[in-house]
Amino acid sequence: MSYNSNFQRALIDRSLLLIQEYSGPYDATLLLNCLLGLVLVPHAQCFATMPLDPLDEFPKKWGIPLAAILKQGDYRTDRKRNPEKLAYYCFRFFVNDLRDAIAHCFFRPIPENGEVTAFQFWNDHHNFSAEIRINDLRVFGERLAEQLKTM
Repeated sequence: MSYNSNFQRALIDRSLLLIQEYSGPYDATLLLNCLLGLVLVPHAQCFATMPLDPLDEFPKKWGIPLAAILKQGDYRTDRKRNPEKLAYYCFRFFVNDLRDAIAHCFFRPIPENGEVTAFQFWNDHHNFSAEIRINDLRVFGERLAEQLKTM
């Protein structure tokens, strides 16, 4: 897979660098902006080649605790996004649900006032809901960027 432009590749590289190096009062904002770029910009080129890792591999491989995913999206009958006819929720579907939630503003900070410690994401269309701590989102963002760099 190749990206349509050097911009897409640079966005991934720079987002990874920002996630790894920034530490300050705007951590949550910066992280959400980086995640938006990582799940939105390369989505059209990468979605079909995202790993099919099952949910039980998320904590170790992607940094997302199982308890963070409150409702798994339902893709069993969605042949457009599930051409392999998978009967289980996988990483590819999670990335799609997260992309939809961020792109359509289906998220909120936790707590809503004060220092943000987590974000809640949802996608009612796919019956998805997750509440992910900032530190876990940081690990996920780093690992997603590294994955995208290999695609």
